Amino acid sequence: MAKELEEDFIAKIKRKHVGKWIGTKGNDIVVTSDTYEEAYKELKKKGVDGVYVFYSPTEKEKEYDFLFG
Repeated sequence: MAKELEEDFIAKIKRKHVGKWIGTKGNDIVVTSDTYEEAYKELKKKGVDGVYVFYSPTEKEKEYDFLFG
């Protein structure tokens, strides 16, 4: 059940932040950025660890699903 809630949470965030790199910790979004490098720098600046970082592909990028599996 907890895994389903986590998957729903991630899916909701991906829909809201399309084309962005997103970092979450628990149920909090700690960073959103256009590039992975910017997200990493921001997390380092904030001193936050244990963050799950992922990308939310655009519709055009989803056409190349093999890149995002």
